[in-house]
Amino acid sequence: RDPQCVYMPVLCNAPPYGQFNQTLSFMIDRALPLVLQRLNITTTPQNTGSMGWSLGGLSACEAVFRTSEITKGLCGSASLWWNCGEFQRSYTTHPMYAKLWMDGGTGEPPISLSVTDAFNELKQHEGWSDGGNLRLDIVKGGQHEISSWFGWDRTVIALKYLFEDN
Repeated sequence: RDPQCVYMPVLCNAPPYGQFNQTLSFMIDRALPLVLQRLNITTTPQNTGSMGWSLGGLSACEAVFRTSEITKGLCGSASLWWNCGEFQRSYTTHPMYAKLWMDGGTGEPPISLSVTDAFNELKQHEGWSDGGNLRLDIVKGGQHEISSWFGWDRTVIALKYLFEDN
């Protein structure tokens, strides 16, 4: 298979180059119950989110659109071009309670579907509003690399944005 047309971050015993639905099933059916049990917390979809960077950022965005259990997504430097740009075809509807934080950097390489392009297209669909349930943060000089992604202050700001109204 062409690796550019199949994706999935490798998680635990999941097969490499599987389908995203396997990852999502793992998150919902195995990881989330374990986290809830071990941390002794309860959750509702309005208080459940996913976050990640690069392919993890893509997965965080996809989770919001493909399940009702995860409604918040921190999509950092998301590889939205991956899987032949399939993400672009998935966001025509607005999931209930959905809220997304998308970010990228001015130093990222030009690609077929950038975070900015996706944001601008997404906010044109019914139910999405810039600054309401959708936010874009572009970091000057930020690149598609780990040193650009892990600014603790930025992560805290994003999490507050996603969850402060709950």
